[in-house]
Amino acid sequence: MKVRAPKVKTGCFTCRSRRVKCDEAKPACKRCTKFGVPCQGYPKAVKAPASTVTRKLIPSSQRPMPILQAAVDSFLRQPSTSPIREDPEFRYFQYYVNEVAAQIQGPFKTQVWDRFIPQAAELQPFVRNGIVAIAALIRSRKLVGWSKDPLLPDQEHQFALGQYCKALKGMRESITDSIDDGRIALIACLLVFVFESLQGHQAAASTHAANVVNLFFQWRWRETDNIAVNSCVPSKCADAMKVEKDLHDAFGGLDLQALLFLDKRSTSTHFRMKEEMNTAIDMQMASGNFETLQDSRDCWQIMMRRNFHFVACARPAIRDMKTTDDPPPDGLAEDDTAIMVPENNAWNTPSSYSKHVPASLLAERNHYMEEINRWRKASQKVFSATSKQPPVADMEQFGEFLQAKIMQLNAFFNFRETVDICAEIAPLLAGSGTSNLFHFDIGIIPALSQTAMLCRDYHVRTRAIDILFSIPGYKEGVWDSLAVASIDRWIRDIEVEFAEDDGVGFVPAERRASLSGVEIKLHERTCKVMAIQRCGPREEDVVERVGVLNW
Repeated sequence: MKVRAPKVKTGCFTCRSRRVKCDEAKPACKRCTKFGVPCQGYPKAVKAPASTVTRKLIPSSQRPMPILQAAVDSFLRQPSTSPIREDPEFRYFQYYVNEVAAQIQGPFKTQVWDRFIPQAAELQPFVRNGIVAIAALIRSRKLVGWSKDPLLPDQEHQFALGQYCKALKGMRESITDSIDDGRIALIACLLVFVFESLQGHQAAASTHAANVVNLFFQWRWRETDNIAVNSCVPSKCADAMKVEKDLHDAFGGLDLQALLFLDKRSTSTHFRMKEEMNTAIDMQMASGNFETLQDSRDCWQIMMRRNFHFVACARPAIRDMKTTDDPPPDGLAEDDTAIMVPENNAWNTPSSYSKHVPASLLAERNHYMEEINRWRKASQKVFSATSKQPPVADMEQFGEFLQAKIMQLNAFFNFRETVDICAEIAPLLAGSGTSNLFHFDIGIIPALSQTAMLCRDYHVRTRAIDILFSIPGYKEGVWDSLAVASIDRWIRDIEVEFAEDDGVGFVPAERRASLSGVEIKLHERTCKVMAIQRCGPREEDVVERVGVLNW
């Protein structure tokens, strides 16, 4: 494993956005000149900001009660055509509003991307810069194609980097100035995650997601007037409640991204979040059957997060790891390589397991499995109502159909059913062109990856891999279809020689292979994969396998 060098906190904006060391030559650094990219210059001394009046999304709990309805209406109203009047920023802002917001949102119903974020852009310039940066980057990929070498510069890409640097600079200044409404800063953090994911900086995006979720929880725990995450503290304003709920859903999605990729949070943090979500689940499951798809989805998201927080809490006990509250390796190398090891993600397998798993962990696991079955039964009514695919023109029903299918993926324990559903909805999610290639929320990629790695039936796992390869350029947050497909295919291929029926049957249990480490550079489309493969009936009969993949 590479030793991570100290973070570079100085240098030109271009080098800092690419996270590479800058020689700080002036007027343009030598690194930018060597690679033929425009050097965006260096930060200027920050002057003390003039006193301004900032309109709040929702008044803080320190404000006089009741909550001022006028302030909430100001945030919830439809944003103006654009707070920008200068080309090309105006053009990219319009592109975001008209096309990009819906793409990022995906099938899940929320107002965060198409309403709250554009509204926040009217309040803070750094949010506007973040919106323009994302729109320019997606426009760049759309014009030149997602198969283009990401290291080759183009005008749209360079403009996106410049706007992103401005957004980061504004965010840092706002945090330093302690703006009184934390929601705007947290919303801007969502844009940072999207931009880093689009850039292929998976480790940076995943680490950022975990850190932002922690900040969000700390901010919420300090706010006595906020609604608890998807649960129980009543609000004095229905509109404020809608704002809070959609924001909670968005940060719940960030939490899942971190849990399913790289997560360096401490065991105590995972435990606290797990217990809070247990309380919320108990309240939501108490009513019996769900009346709406949204109710089912709210419970589903919390349950998925709770289960992975449980896995993170249980990891030291079942993986022969020293029990400590020190954070695990962050998985971010100096050159943007995402380093996945058993200590910082749920997918990699250690070289040895503990000989004794505490009975309390097994009991807790069984309880959560029973809860998944309860959720499935409570959701049958709403799933039946959305079982048939409606016309694409009926956007609301079509979105509910896709939502229901994605939710069912994570409740099935049958690999064939998982692949059948993914085969049905993958073309609908990814689109036929380049207009729907990035979604913020987790959808089908993790489910297909799990099937391809764990299923012992050659034909079923091959279908899962083929579906991933059939949607090139499709991303769900930090999850990239081609990267996942390449890793899954490598795992399948090293097991094939031991499979029954000349390699197309079941893989014997004593010949299974499990990922033990991944070092991936998504922005360069390459990775090093390591696996532990059994070579006999005894647990100690294992060999290490290593491969280098390109796609």
